[in-house]
Amino acid sequence: MCRFKSGIILKSKVVVAPGANDSHSDLLEEMGIEDTRWNAERVFVRAELVPEDNEWWVNPKEQPDRWTFIVDQDIVPKWFDKAEHEKIFREYVCDWWDKHVLVDKKIDELSSGFYKLKRCEVKKLCNDVLVLLDSSQVGEMFDSSQVGKMWGSSQVGEMWDSSQVGEMWGSSQVGEMLDSSQVGEMWDSSQVGEMWGSSQVGEMWDSSTARNFKNYPKIQIMVPDTGNFEMVAFKEVSEE
Repeated sequence: MCRFKSGIILKSKVVVAPGANDSHSDLLEEMGIEDTRWNAERVFVRAELVPEDNEWWVNPKEQPDRWTFIVDQDIVPKWFDKAEHEKIFREYVCDWWDKHVLVDKKIDELSSGFYKLKRCEVKKLCNDVLVLLDSSQVGEMFDSSQVGKMWGSSQVGEMWDSSQVGEMWGSSQVGEMLDSSQVGEMWDSSQVGEMWGSSQVGEMWDSSTARNFKNYPKIQIMVPDTGNFEMVAFKEVSEE
């Protein structure tokens, strides 16, 4: 099982998974190394540095005791020294963490690369950036920017162009979807406020809701067909 944050230890170097994909097999393929028992005995070691309780926002340099080093294979090469290579692997992961994990930041723009955000505020996502949001806010998304997953109380104000949100969880919200923007899956009590243009929502589950304004002034309320929803028209009570 590949967990955050994974990498491959070789005799002469360490390679940490660069983005959201922590698969050892995929990383070995990218490196041009066959994922075989022969190579596991001689060439590489699958390794992980895993945060306690999946709290990836805890700084592994400042609180190393809350990150556990794991060798994810039963056999290792003879050159592998666990103590020495754990030290080296931790240094590489700490360097990666410093560049890709943002906590309690206010950011004007993210335009490329991969980031995990905790309690952050971002004004603008654009180009080919990919982010994961935990209790964070994004003002606007443009171009082919992507939010892989939103959870907690995360919010995106507006989605434009071909921007995408992969999954929405918890009480996460998207204010408006425009152009050809897309949301893949909605779970829990996540919400999309307004859908316009050719924007799309793929799947909806639990108590998630979306409002379709494409035929305005007729507004469609979208809910999962698996949920127990009842539409009740609100009537104002006149004062006597």
